[in-house]
Amino acid sequence: MRLAETADFVRYWPLARRFLPYTMTGHRRLIANLKLIDEGSRCADFAAGCYVECGTWRGGVSFAAMQLKTRIAEFQFFDSFAGLPPPGGRDGAEAITAARDGRIRHDNNTASYDEFTANLARFKRPGQETRVTRGWFADTLPRFASPRPIAVLRMDGDWYESTKCILENLFDRVMPGGLVIVDDYYDWEGCAAAIHEFLAARRAAERIHETPYGGVAYLIKEKPAA
Repeated sequence: MRLAETADFVRYWPLARRFLPYTMTGHRRLIANLKLIDEGSRCADFAAGCYVECGTWRGGVSFAAMQLKTRIAEFQFFDSFAGLPPPGGRDGAEAITAARDGRIRHDNNTASYDEFTANLARFKRPGQETRVTRGWFADTLPRFASPRPIAVLRMDGDWYESTKCILENLFDRVMPGGLVIVDDYYDWEGCAAAIHEFLAARRAAERIHETPYGGVAYLIKEKPAA
């Protein structure tokens, strides 16, 4: 069955269509993200947690997610707004060649901080708290502060070091039953390597799942071992 013939398309397409101009994910991935966040909020107490996105670009996925009835009140966003850092050796030849040849779209994923914050003010719903932190993950994520655990952690850092930095600083802040979405798992080998190494080093119980369409990888945070 084609996505356009599914109940998910009927449910999420009107919202996805509104925010497609603000994201590079495409409609299939955007709908997959919305379904994950919406259904995750029915299984865990997301109202007690916050939403954190690392790598926002123009904000389309998160702006759409903010319209869902998850009862999440706090949304935090981290991005350099200066594009991606250079890929390293762990990211593989394809990533290094793409960056060297200028094949990373939208001027190396550069976005306007002023445009992002203006649209965030425009799209956020009443009662939603927001915070935008500009800079490289290595400088900003160690200073992450919230009285709430993380209900949704959306990772869009592309490269090995960026992904590793997100995990090392924020994974332990994710609540049991919380959702970790990995945007680039199937796109860049460095992202996948960072996920595998992090989970293996911790002997973590979390498994990597894939959405039935859109190619979005995600994990559900397990409860700590007794």
